[in-house]
Amino acid sequence: MRTAVRLTGLGADTLRVWERRYNAVCPGRTSGGGRRYSQQDIRRLQTLAEASARGHKIKDLAGLSDEELAGLLSKEDSISPIAAAAGQGASSTSLSQRATETGGLSHPAQHRLIEEYLGLVERFEASRAEALLGKSAAMLKPKEFLFDLALPILHRTGANWEKDRFTPAHEHLISQQIKSLLISLMRYTNVVKGAPKVLVATPAGMFHEIGALTAAFLASNLGLESIYLGPDLPDEDLVLARKLTGGALMILSVIDPGSMGQNHPKRLRQSLSQLLEQGEVWVGASSNHPVQGWALPGLRVFSSFDAFEAALVDYQTSGH
Repeated sequence: MRTAVRLTGLGADTLRVWERRYNAVCPGRTSGGGRRYSQQDIRRLQTLAEASARGHKIKDLAGLSDEELAGLLSKEDSISPIAAAAGQGASSTSLSQRATETGGLSHPAQHRLIEEYLGLVERFEASRAEALLGKSAAMLKPKEFLFDLALPILHRTGANWEKDRFTPAHEHLISQQIKSLLISLMRYTNVVKGAPKVLVATPAGMFHEIGALTAAFLASNLGLESIYLGPDLPDEDLVLARKLTGGALMILSVIDPGSMGQNHPKRLRQSLSQLLEQGEVWVGASSNHPVQGWALPGLRVFSSFDAFEAALVDYQTSGH
């Protein structure tokens, strides 16, 4: 229940009423009788909350399937005057305003904003590109900026590089602007009083830091004291940082072995074993990474940000 409240923004009483009176969701139960919401339940509740905020009554929404709910919101987006403006050459300001009014970017608005940013980068209009990102971050909620703009932009950047539209210089410019903005946003989040510290980094030899930065951003957004150490941290530095922070939770992002050489899994396992001597370690990795099969006491592995965020909420509310 605490996780659902945090991830959906709905009150516990509202969740109970929606469940008991309207059967809006049917969460599972723990052995002790507590509610256990699935990721699908959380996504449905988020959609219901958005539709309810737009004026729809829950009694009319509860019986709709997930597809019907998505279709309802999509239809409203398509007839919104602001969404219509987005389809007719709307400025970045109107797109950001639209995101504020509806609680998120529609696919057309998202596409146009991403294309506008990538176009500026392609022409090396760096200051205008950075200003557009900053304006979007100011208008959108932090998670919407991260998942609706920042990460899709990075994904598109990789695709454009493969198609020879972008050079390494373009990729470096985009990565630097987004990383700089995300780090700046983390500085302005409020740490919940008494919230635990978390250390976030990538192990030695791993320079792809967007996964770690995303993890740090999500932890910060939840009110935890998120300490982002950056990429390529040697084992001894990770151990020392944990010691100096009084045993803070260690969160690492790792990449697939193919980019690290044949001995990478062995080195990573040795590093994790050393860090686990100090306490629990969380690792973000792809679903086919070897770390997924390592039965190391105290090791938790995540392959989705939804599961990771839910675990963070539990960690914070359970007294860690």
